[in-house]
Amino acid sequence: MQPVLLTVGFGFLVAGCVSLREEKLAFEWIFRVLARLSYCLYLVHWPLIAWCKKLSGPENLLAFWAIYIVLSSFTALLLHYAVEKPLLL
Repeated sequence: MQPVLLTVGFGFLVAGCVSLREEKLAFEWIFRVLARLSYCLYLVHWPLIAWCKKLSGPENLLAFWAIYIVLSSFTALLLHYAVEKPLLL
């Protein structure tokens, strides 16, 4: 069920962005940051799942997502500025 909801949600998000592409979006900076960090997020997201499950406990889904989003974002930022950005010429 969750993959279906994510797919539908991202579909609406893309449709909304395409229909409003002439106007500046108030949250456009979020898309720019996510686009810039997308590869680093891809690299770090899978190894962090088990670790975040241990930190949050087996039953606390809200705590898992909060820890997972914060930790993966921080790790991706660190990887981007420490490794990816210096190597881009």
